[in-house]
Amino acid sequence: MYCQAVDWYAFGILLYELIYGRTPFSQTDDICQIFKKISVGKILFPRVFDKDAKSLIKKLKNVDLTRRYGHIKNSKDLIKGHRFFKGLDWDELIL
Repeated sequence: MYCQAVDWYAFGILLYELIYGRTPFSQTDDICQIFKKISVGKILFPRVFDKDAKSLIKKLKNVDLTRRYGHIKNSKDLIKGHRFFKGLDWDELIL
């Protein structure tokens, strides 16, 4: 069954890739290893990774659905209000 939580999870992975230049699961070419990394849900972040981005990504891809942004109540507001987006004027973005 599809829900928007999948889109938010994918957004977290895309955000990682946009910041770091590769996906968090791309350390190997072995497709089985990639699937295993995805299913376990553990992402390794380089030390230089922005701490606010890291925090948001962890919340977007949390394995525990009761705590995952995008799946819990008021997710959109939690995501927009996350410190990673501090200073972003969402109304200006739409225009």
